[in-house]
Amino acid sequence: MKEIAKHEGTVLSTQQGAVKVLVTTMSACGSCSAHAHCGFSENRDREMVIDTSEWEQYHQGDKVEVSVNERLGFIAVWWAYIAPAMLLLGCIMSLLAVMDSEPLAVLITLAAVALYFLVLSQFKGRLQRRFSFGISKVGNQ
Repeated sequence: MKEIAKHEGTVLSTQQGAVKVLVTTMSACGSCSAHAHCGFSENRDREMVIDTSEWEQYHQGDKVEVSVNERLGFIAVWWAYIAPAMLLLGCIMSLLAVMDSEPLAVLITLAAVALYFLVLSQFKGRLQRRFSFGISKVGNQ
């Protein structure tokens, strides 16, 4: 069964194929297993642009619910935090084992992590399509 993380928000504006939403933080975030990593658990509102073919049914001020599959949240945490941390640790430990120069090992490790994020940025479009958000109206509007 897919677990869905949901957040309420307010439509700020619409444009061809997209809805801009101000997402409000909810106290229910504390019960979500990914709350510490998703960025919504902080005490500030966030603006999001959600791609949808049904953008014409939303109007400024509408109350909406934004949802995302929690599994995708964990995958995002993997690519953004865990994989680069493992790369950093593995690279520095390997280089220090074969090199005498610690500063050079650190520089090569930082370059490897920078290269990782550069390559990741090249896949930004593909990742954005994979990590898409759902949107639906709340209540009878």
